[in-house]
Amino acid sequence: MSYVTYRPKYFLVVFLLFVVSMLSQKTFAQSNSTELISEEKEAIKIDSFLVNLPLIVVDKQNNFVKGLSVEDFIIYSDYKRQNISVFETSEDPLQIVVMLDVSDSVKKYFKDIQKSAIDFVKVLRPKDKAILITFDCKLNILNEFSDTQLVKSFINQKSNTHSSSGTCIYDSLYEVVENHFATREKSRNVIILLTDGVDNSSKQSVDNLRKMLARTNVVIYTILYNTPFSDKTSKSTLENLIKFTGGRNYKAQDKDTKRIFQSITKELQNQYYLGFYADKDEYNGLHDVRVEVTRQNVKVKTRQSYYLP
Repeated sequence: MSYVTYRPKYFLVVFLLFVVSMLSQKTFAQSNSTELISEEKEAIKIDSFLVNLPLIVVDKQNNFVKGLSVEDFIIYSDYKRQNISVFETSEDPLQIVVMLDVSDSVKKYFKDIQKSAIDFVKVLRPKDKAILITFDCKLNILNEFSDTQLVKSFINQKSNTHSSSGTCIYDSLYEVVENHFATREKSRNVIILLTDGVDNSSKQSVDNLRKMLARTNVVIYTILYNTPFSDKTSKSTLENLIKFTGGRNYKAQDKDTKRIFQSITKELQNQYYLGFYADKDEYNGLHDVRVEVTRQNVKVKTRQSYYLP
């Protein structure tokens, strides 16, 4: 009688142990699977290089084209079609560096440059972050990535001081990209450069700067002031760098600077963000990149090359 009474309990215990054992095996299998997927992703990161392409699409009337999907884009690297691994259309926060030229060549324009920077900050969204930097041949970082109200106060407090040491635009750009954007691969990174375009003392070559820019997804916009020191060579060099990053050049004398900044902001808020993994077996150095859209009568504005380190 005793044996019959406790036998059902014995089988219940065995059954529960069996269920626990099966669940444990399933959990272990899922864990193994997760680890394999993680290792697989890690292997992709090790064996390839993520190339970021911030871009805009416009029609013949220069209106922004919205509502495109990943299927509408084709990326070619050195004439070889690439698989698109990253595609974003959301209005992610912007990380912006506002660079103000305070060299002697733009001394008389500084108050206008200062006002222009404040105008730009006014049209930024609350979620956007900005750094204010003044430069000649030395960088003066007035704040870290801060909200727009704080940046505005820094601009207002900046005294009208200048240096006679020359102007180092290429050195300054190189240092800003290297220190503030090199580790921000997936952020929307922007430099707004207010200058007359004169560079008379940089040690970094344009080629080195181009390679540094190619390693990041920084987009450069310039507002150029026409001074007696401006020359065609310096302006041409800057325009090439802007085309290289997919940005745009504006002339301060063309129209109200507030409208210029509104135009830049609108463009940034209509960007698509694409990325692909470049094979590290490819040769190191600069590679051509081209983006096409399957829709007709539209054009793409983006960077023209990338750099494999």
